[in-house]
Amino acid sequence: MAWRFWQHSDRGQVDGINGSVDFNVFNGTVEELQTFVDGIKETP
Repeated sequence: MAWRFWQHSDRGQVDGINGSVDFNVFNGTVEELQTFVDGIKETP
C-alpha cells in the first residue's frame, strides 16, 4: 500500500496558533481525503 500521509515538519508556524504545528501532506485526491475524514469516529 502506498503512503497516505507524510509529516513534512513538526515545527510549522501558523498565524493565530501559539506553538508549533505539524505540516502534513495527503497522497490522494480531495474526494479520497473526504472519504477518509468521513470515516473517523469522534472519541466520546
